[in-house]
Order: sequence, then C-alpha cells, then structure tokens
Amino acid sequence: MAMSELGKSCAVVIGGSVNGYSIIQELHRFGVADIALLEIGLQPARRSRFITDCFDIELTAESLAYALKSLHRKYALLVLYPTDEYHLELCGEIEDKIRDFCFIPSDLKRMMELQDKSVQVRLCAEQEVPCPPGVVLDGAASLCRLRQLELPIIVKPIKRYRFAGLPDFRKNYIVRTYEDIPTVSRELERWMAEGCRFLASEIIPGDGPGLLYAYNAYCTKNGKITHEWCGRKLSQYPDEFGVFSSASNETANDLCRQGRKLVSAMQLPGIIQAEFKYNAHDGKLYFIEFSFRSDMWSRVGTLSGVHLQYAQWCEANGLPFLDEKQDVSRIVHFCNLSFEIENLFRREKYWKIFRHNVFGGDRFAAAFCSIDDPMPFLTTLKSILRLIARRLFHRHMG
Repeated sequence: MAMSELGKSCAVVIGGSVNGYSIIQELHRFGVADIALLEIGLQPARRSRFITDCFDIELTAESLAYALKSLHRKYALLVLYPTDEYHLELCGEIEDKIRDFCFIPSDLKRMMELQDKSVQVRLCAEQEVPCPPGVVLDGAASLCRLRQLELPIIVKPIKRYRFAGLPDFRKNYIVRTYEDIPTVSRELERWMAEGCRFLASEIIPGDGPGLLYAYNAYCTKNGKITHEWCGRKLSQYPDEFGVFSSASNETANDLCRQGRKLVSAMQLPGIIQAEFKYNAHDGKLYFIEFSFRSDMWSRVGTLSGVHLQYAQWCEANGLPFLDEKQDVSRIVHFCNLSFEIENLFRREKYWKIFRHNVFGGDRFAAAFCSIDDPMPFLTTLKSILRLIARRLFHRHMG
C-alpha cells in the first residue's frame, strides 16, 4: 500500500490524551500534512492546529468503522495510531471492513493472544528473561495458590475484560498481609463468576520512584526491529502502581538486550513496549508486561532522537526508514504536569521527587507543550490552575 500507488494518506490518531498529542507532534515535525484525530471525550489534543480532521466517536466498533469510512472518502490510505489496547481490539472487530484502506499497526489476532499475561510469562521462560514468581487464578479453588507466593503480591486480570456497563475491567489488587487474602479472594470470586482469570505475582522488592524501565521498538510487518529506545519512569500517578507521571531517557544494564530478545521472539509488527522493574536486592531487571501501542510517555523516545511513530508512517507509505540511534548524552525529563501537581497534593514528601522530575534533567519537556501549537498546553494549564485552587481551598477549609 505505497503512497505512490494509492494517492493521499492520512495519519489517524485514536484518542487525544498525552500519547495521542505526542504522536501528533512527532508526525507534524516530519511534515505529515494530514492528521486526523478520533476523539473520545474532551481531550487537549483536539485544540491542536496540527490536526486537519477531528471526529467525536464512541468506544464501539460501529462508531470507529463509521469514522474511518468517512475519512476514507477523503483519503486513499489511513495509517492508524491507537493509543490504547482497547482501540486495537476494536480495530480487530472491524478488520475485514477496513483492511483495504487502513494500515493497521499490528497482527491483531496474535496481539490478542499475547495480551494474556500467562502467555507473556511463558514467553519469558522460553527466552530465559527473569519475571516475578506468579500463579494463575482461574477459579475459587485456585485462590489457595496465593499463599504459595511471598508477600507483597499484586493480582491483575490476565487480560482486558469487557462487560456491559464496564467496558474495560483492569483493576489490580494488592495483598500486603495474609490477613488481606479473604477480602481480596471475595472480590476475585465475584469477577471469576463473570469469567475472569487473574495472574498473582510477587512484587519485585524496591520502593519509591525510578525502578521501572521500558524497552520500546518498532517492528515491521516482516518482524524486523528498525527502531528502538529505552527509558525510565521517574514517577507514577496516583501511586506506585498507577500510570506515567514523569519519565526520562535513562537506561539500565541489560535493558536493551532483554527487551530486544523478547520483542524479537514475539514476531509481532508495530510499536511494542516491554516494561521491566529493577530489583535492587539482586541487581536484575524483571519483566512486568507488554504494551502494543504508543505509550503515554512515548515522547521520551522522540526527544532523545528515535521516532517510532514516524517509522510506522514510513512503512505504511513505502518511504525509507530513518537511520536513528537514541541519544543518551543529555538526560531528558518528560512530565505530565497535571499528574505531578496531583501527586504534590496527594502524596506525602513528594516535593523532593517533584523537584527532581521537573528540574533534575538536562532538558525538560511538558506534555501537550509545543511553542508553535500553544492551545493544547494552555487548555491543560487552565485545568492545572483550577486544580491548584480547588486543592488549596479544600486544605484551607479543612
């Protein structure tokens, strides 16, 4: 589906949150003229002057198909950039209807198999990559396996589950003492009755920010890794098991080798992230999970010289790949200031972490911030100021 054969192409970003806008920024920088945003809710990216089309959609296969077919009337080829695995699942439901005019950045059937965390654990065992000890919980009788693990334990759904009224069930449970097991077990039994399975894993030792690392790669349709970068999460929101708040381009020993080993073995095309946690006790990196699209802190790669999103655009349009290697000579800190401010108010003794995240690198970049596209950041700044005012008011009243 080369651009010269089909005519005009359009990049289609699904979701206008932090990762969505980061994709838009990167593609615009490389001269991609036509960028459409399929928006779910009122996110800052919809205010960007870099986008040429914007559709409000619902999180349903029918709504997504309608928007893509509408864009196809204007563009011959649509290059899709999902910002959530759920978006990829929706693409899978309508793949037969859109494959003739869409470049879909993954083998969706294979991706669905690999979303199963028990499959990921087996892959680690095959490739001799360390991962935390864990057990599969697939019924009430299996809950006794929790006592086989050392505390603390994290229990996650083995994959994304969708129910009526709850389109994306992915709640995690933390077991800190054996006294927590009866309460957690009752919750798990409720979801097991709905058909859910869980993976219970020992939590890798080490508290505080900065122990989570990620290997990120772009793989072509024939399975070749063309671009890769490594990074470190500096903090998360609302706690250590939350989502990205700040990140950097710092790496760890063996991160690139282990990540490349797993991603190569998967033979899955598209953008892939393998997340690891550093164990300060034994000095090893332990695999945590995969992500199969541009993550919320994907801009760290862009800011350190590796452009996974543009690599996808090049493959879709038959353009030559850029020859890129990550720059780690200058430390980049990329922050979602909304989450950082929330952490300041919600978490004790966070000021030191906040100060390091914002001022501790050689270069600082804020989410949604672009000098030649100010409206997304101004929209975010307005929300941040409201948040600060609300928190200070509640603190004063308290």
